[in-house]
Amino acid sequence: ALDSAIATNIKFDFWSSMEGYDVEWKYDSASNSYKRFNGGKEDVDWEFDKPQIAAKNVVTMLVKETGPVDLEHHMFYAVTGTGKALIFQNGEVIKGTWTKKLPTDREVFTDETGDEIKMVRGQTWVEIVPALNEISY
Repeated sequence: ALDSAIATNIKFDFWSSMEGYDVEWKYDSASNSYKRFNGGKEDVDWEFDKPQIAAKNVVTMLVKETGPVDLEHHMFYAVTGTGKALIFQNGEVIKGTWTKKLPTDREVFTDETGDEIKMVRGQTWVEIVPALNEISY
Protein backbone atom coordinates (compact mmCIF):
# COMPACT_ATOMS: atom_id res chain seq x y z
CA ALA A 1 0.00 0.00 0.00
CA LEU A 2 1.00 3.56 -0.69
CA ASP A 3 2.32 5.61 2.24
CA SER A 4 0.45 8.86 2.72
CA ALA A 5 -0.12 11.24 5.61
CA ILE A 6 -2.70 13.89 6.43
CA ALA A 7 -1.81 17.20 4.74
CA THR A 8 -4.40 19.93 5.06
CA ASN A 9 -2.23 23.03 5.36
CA ILE A 10 0.78 23.25 3.02
CA LYS A 11 3.24 26.12 3.64
CA PHE A 12 6.54 27.20 2.13
CA ASP A 13 8.57 30.29 1.26
CA PHE A 14 10.24 30.77 -2.10
CA TRP A 15 12.75 33.29 -0.76
CA SER A 16 12.93 33.98 2.96
CA SER A 17 14.92 37.15 2.17
CA MET A 18 11.97 38.69 0.25
CA GLU A 19 8.57 39.39 1.79
CA GLY A 20 5.37 38.42 0.03
CA TYR A 21 6.58 35.17 -1.49
CA ASP A 22 5.24 32.81 1.17
CA VAL A 23 2.71 30.33 -0.22
CA GLU A 24 0.00 28.43 1.60
CA TRP A 25 -2.51 25.89 0.31
CA LYS A 26 -5.43 25.11 2.63
CA TYR A 27 -7.45 21.94 2.08
CA ASP A 28 -11.21 22.35 1.69
CA SER A 29 -12.90 18.99 2.26
CA ALA A 30 -16.25 20.19 0.86
CA SER A 31 -14.73 20.68 -2.61
CA ASN A 32 -11.86 18.16 -2.13
CA SER A 33 -9.44 20.84 -3.28
CA TYR A 34 -6.67 23.05 -1.97
CA LYS A 35 -7.15 26.83 -1.95
CA ARG A 36 -4.08 28.99 -2.61
CA PHE A 37 -2.87 31.90 -0.50
CA ASN A 38 0.11 34.11 -1.38
CA GLY A 39 1.68 36.63 0.99
CA GLY A 40 -1.02 35.87 3.57
CA LYS A 41 -3.90 36.76 1.24
CA GLU A 42 -6.26 34.74 -0.95
CA ASP A 43 -4.59 34.21 -4.33
CA VAL A 44 -7.22 35.09 -6.91
CA ASP A 45 -7.53 34.65 -10.67
CA TRP A 46 -7.59 38.26 -11.96
CA GLU A 47 -8.58 37.21 -15.50
CA PHE A 48 -12.21 36.26 -14.83
CA ASP A 49 -14.55 36.88 -11.90
CA LYS A 50 -11.64 36.74 -9.44
CA PRO A 51 -12.25 33.38 -7.78
CA GLN A 52 -9.64 32.09 -5.36
CA ILE A 53 -7.19 29.79 -7.12
CA ALA A 54 -7.81 26.16 -6.19
CA ALA A 55 -6.50 22.79 -7.36
CA LYS A 56 -7.42 19.15 -6.79
CA ASN A 57 -3.72 18.21 -6.91
CA VAL A 58 -0.84 20.36 -5.65
CA VAL A 59 2.58 19.03 -6.65
CA THR A 60 5.84 20.48 -5.36
CA MET A 61 8.87 19.70 -7.49
CA LEU A 62 12.01 20.25 -5.45
CA VAL A 63 14.64 21.47 -7.92
CA LYS A 64 18.20 22.79 -7.96
CA GLU A 65 18.33 26.60 -7.87
CA THR A 66 21.31 28.57 -9.21
CA GLY A 67 21.88 32.23 -9.71
CA PRO A 68 21.23 35.03 -9.85
CA VAL A 69 21.84 34.74 -13.59
CA ASP A 70 21.38 38.43 -14.51
CA LEU A 71 21.25 41.96 -13.12
CA GLU A 72 17.53 41.60 -12.29
CA HIS A 73 18.40 38.70 -9.93
CA HIS A 74 16.50 36.05 -11.92
CA MET A 75 17.28 32.51 -10.82
CA PHE A 76 17.70 29.32 -12.87
CA TYR A 77 15.78 26.17 -11.93
CA ALA A 78 16.81 22.76 -13.24
CA VAL A 79 13.53 21.16 -14.31
CA THR A 80 15.04 18.31 -16.30
CA GLY A 81 16.51 15.25 -14.63
CA THR A 82 15.02 13.93 -11.43
CA GLY A 83 14.36 15.02 -7.87
CA LYS A 84 12.09 14.74 -4.87
CA ALA A 85 8.42 15.66 -5.07
CA LEU A 86 5.49 15.96 -2.70
CA ILE A 87 2.07 15.28 -4.19
CA PHE A 88 -0.88 16.65 -2.23
CA GLN A 89 -4.38 15.33 -2.97
CA ASN A 90 -7.50 14.34 -1.02
CA GLY A 91 -6.14 16.05 2.11
CA GLU A 92 -3.07 13.80 2.12
CA VAL A 93 0.54 13.88 0.92
CA ILE A 94 2.44 11.29 -1.09
CA LYS A 95 6.24 11.45 -0.99
CA GLY A 96 7.66 10.74 -4.42
CA THR A 97 10.00 11.59 -7.24
CA TRP A 98 9.73 13.71 -10.36
CA THR A 99 11.44 12.79 -13.62
CA LYS A 100 11.73 14.74 -16.87
CA LYS A 101 14.36 13.66 -19.38
CA LEU A 102 13.99 16.37 -22.04
CA PRO A 103 12.57 19.92 -21.86
CA THR A 104 9.75 18.84 -24.21
CA ASP A 105 8.78 15.80 -22.09
CA ARG A 106 6.05 15.91 -19.47
CA GLU A 107 6.96 15.48 -15.83
CA VAL A 108 6.32 11.99 -14.45
CA PHE A 109 5.60 11.69 -10.73
CA THR A 110 6.18 8.33 -9.07
CA ASP A 111 5.64 7.12 -5.52
CA GLU A 112 8.26 5.44 -3.33
CA THR A 113 7.58 2.07 -5.00
CA GLY A 114 8.17 3.53 -8.49
CA ASP A 115 4.52 3.51 -9.60
CA GLU A 116 3.21 6.59 -11.41
CA ILE A 117 0.92 8.62 -9.15
CA LYS A 118 -2.63 8.97 -10.40
CA MET A 119 -3.89 12.53 -10.20
CA VAL A 120 -7.38 13.36 -8.96
CA ARG A 121 -9.58 14.47 -11.86
CA GLY A 122 -9.47 18.26 -12.06
CA GLN A 123 -6.85 20.99 -11.99
CA THR A 124 -3.27 20.19 -11.03
CA TRP A 125 -0.93 22.97 -9.89
CA VAL A 126 2.81 22.29 -10.02
CA GLU A 127 4.99 24.40 -7.73
CA ILE A 128 8.69 24.64 -8.61
CA VAL A 129 10.44 25.02 -5.25
CA PRO A 130 14.19 25.28 -4.53
CA ALA A 131 15.34 21.89 -3.24
CA LEU A 132 16.75 23.30 0.01
CA ASN A 133 13.51 25.03 1.02
CA GLU A 134 11.36 23.56 3.76
CA ILE A 135 7.77 22.55 3.03
CA SER A 136 5.50 22.06 6.02
CA TYR A 137 2.10 20.35 5.97
